[in-house]
Parts: sequence; C-alpha cells; structure tokens
Amino acid sequence: MFYASLGKFDFEIFQDTQYNYYWGVVFFIFFMAINVGLFMSMFVAMVTALYGAFGDRANIYHMLDVLEIRSVS
Repeated sequence: MFYASLGKFDFEIFQDTQYNYYWGVVFFIFFMAINVGLFMSMFVAMVTALYGAFGDRANIYHMLDVLEIRSVS
C-alpha cells in the first residue's frame, strides 16, 4: 500500500490477467483514491490531536513566551 501510494506500481501486470486491462486500471485507481483518503484522514486526525493538546495549554505557552521576552528586555 505504501509503495503504491509513492508511485512504485506497474500497469503492465494487468496485461496477463484473466480480466482485461481496463478493469485492472479502474480497480487500481479506485484503490489509490481510497488510499489517499485514508492518508488524508490520518493527517487530519494528527493535526486535530496536536491542536487539542496545544489548545489545552495555550495559556501556559503564552505566559512562558511573555516571561522569556521580559528577561531579554
């Protein structure tokens, strides 16, 4: 799955199957669309989780930044 999403695939393997070339390519494109959807879903879940963790401590991070600036100035 990871190799296919990175572009390591060969359409020539569909030539010698019992199905024709058209259906092989259609199923492969369908698989790739689902694969990209899953990767995007994982990316959005990670960003949401990180934003939630940052949102809980946003006030603390703000105070630490203010204290850091005050010591320099």
